[in-house]
Amino acid sequence: MTKKNIMPVVVLVVICVIVAGILAVVNLITAPIIEKAEEQKVYDSFRVVLDGDFESAEVHAGAPKTVTALYKVTEDGSLKGHVVTLKTKGYAGDISITVGIDAEGKVTKAIVTNESESHGKSGMKNYTDRFTGANADMIASVETFTGATVSSSAIKGAIIDAVNFITGSTVEAPDTEGGEEETPETLPKTDDEIKAIGADMLEYAVELEDVYLYKAPSALKRLYSAGEQGYLAYIVVPGAYVPVATEAVVHLNRECEIVDVNLLSWIVGHDVTPGNWADSFDGTDKNTVGDVELVTGATGTSSDFRAALESSVSFIESNVERTEKSVLKYAAQLVPGAKEFEPVQLPEDAGSTLKLLYKPVGAPGYVAYVVTSTQYTDKETEALVYINTRYEVVDINLLTWTVGHGVEPGDFADGFIGKDADEISEVEIVTSATTTSENLKTAVSDALRAVGKDRTPMIVGIVIAAIAVVAATAAIIISKKRRAVK
Repeated sequence: MTKKNIMPVVVLVVICVIVAGILAVVNLITAPIIEKAEEQKVYDSFRVVLDGDFESAEVHAGAPKTVTALYKVTEDGSLKGHVVTLKTKGYAGDISITVGIDAEGKVTKAIVTNESESHGKSGMKNYTDRFTGANADMIASVETFTGATVSSSAIKGAIIDAVNFITGSTVEAPDTEGGEEETPETLPKTDDEIKAIGADMLEYAVELEDVYLYKAPSALKRLYSAGEQGYLAYIVVPGAYVPVATEAVVHLNRECEIVDVNLLSWIVGHDVTPGNWADSFDGTDKNTVGDVELVTGATGTSSDFRAALESSVSFIESNVERTEKSVLKYAAQLVPGAKEFEPVQLPEDAGSTLKLLYKPVGAPGYVAYVVTSTQYTDKETEALVYINTRYEVVDINLLTWTVGHGVEPGDFADGFIGKDADEISEVEIVTSATTTSENLKTAVSDALRAVGKDRTPMIVGIVIAAIAVVAATAAIIISKKRRAVK
């Protein structure tokens, strides 16, 4: 272990300690503020569910375990009802509820004051409104909603506890123990179902291969390779405004352009059918999918799906193997004067990092496509390198670059410009990403040397041609001298 290797680790540890200390201090300052704000939110909820004068009442030992506090509500000295605060266990965490119950035992209103469920507060609000006006005889008939069975059952059970506690009734609460939440976060379709749906979307039958997803967007649940037909992506987006997810199977070609979007579940109303909107994505890619117009009256749902689709397409293009067509698309951006690109056969000893080599038509030099391994992730580093006739780097485009530490692709790539194979070693490596940056330096150096080897036959040809010209010229001169002597 050298000082060069140890110092980055020491610096990183010191930074982590400092950050942890700062977070601890911030938590000490903000925790009481947050707690006070949460308490105020609960107090504010009292007047929403049942307004009047509030007086704290004792919660006796036999009260349901969901009851956390009880308040008697009066108006002009007369009992108006009670407010009960509750806490119950949902699917993703605790749910806090405030319930108002009038003097006749009817629920005046129930609201959720705190929760962390996947379907959002809007879904909670819509559900708790179902209890308004319900008494002990009616409350059991309030249905839970599909897509959040455990969460809604927990809310219903807590409200029943409140009504039983105030009225002395014995309505049986729903059993939530061991239940499975049908949340939008789960995968509604099995692997076989997704493949069957995807197969119907393809031009011809092909065996689908699973693509390993590493650090993919949360909405991208499954990805399959369909060979020359591209990819099939299974996307699930939790419903922010309704307790139902939007799910779709998306067909992308090898250039990661959307061919077709099959919306399997889609609840927006407004006379917009899945096909009307989904067809708008056909032909778009990661740069244009965000231009698809949202659905009027369902901007939240359509915006969430569009954003999920955009991030998924970007992820797929950056992480799956590139086709020659997509490489040439970026090569054209790197060499604007090139009319087309002629493939060059790679030397046998070119090395494994050099994948493709082209000669631009209408512009001097070469374009090399290199792929190297990274240090800490499964994501490879890809780059296109434009090389001039002096075997120097003219420009470099890092297509994928994962190192973090605030180092942008251009910050590192610009260091290669103007350097030849021997000078590449002078490019500074990225601290805390030494292996990743060293691997790229080696790949670029190997590409420069490969270009030099590709030029060797041409140079030899030029030398031979020059010798031939000299020899022919000499023969003509000698022949003329002989004639002159005669």
